[in-house]
Amino acid sequence: MRLTRKELLLAAFALLLVGAVAWVWLSPTGLTQAPAIALTTIEGKRIELTGLRGKPVLVNFWATTCPSCVKEMPELMALHRDLATQGFTVIGIAMPYDRPDQVLRMARERAIPYPVVLDPMGDAGIWQRGVDTDELPYRP
Repeated sequence: MRLTRKELLLAAFALLLVGAVAWVWLSPTGLTQAPAIALTTIEGKRIELTGLRGKPVLVNFWATTCPSCVKEMPELMALHRDLATQGFTVIGIAMPYDRPDQVLRMARERAIPYPVVLDPMGDAGIWQRGVDTDELPYRP
């Protein structure tokens, strides 16, 4: 069986795509560790990221004024409920421009089950690669 030129091009493209995905997936930047920072939740509990090394953790930077952030909350809450007993952790870090009273109110109203952190000085956001928090949309 002989392949047509179109089939060869499609096969080459598929191979290139698989290679690109593998490179991104396995690249060193994807394997770097979270920084050694401490976070304080709205309940006053201290979370040391170094204490979570080796465990699956999803850190979500969000804002009360961000529609897509609010829209994804039910999925994050379900993920937390489904996987917390297996060691999975979700940590929600409110953006520095979010007023603490708004964050507290939303966390209570929505009964967010995972740790929510205030970051008024933007200290946690410094390790958010390539994202300048001053240029994010939905900033009031």
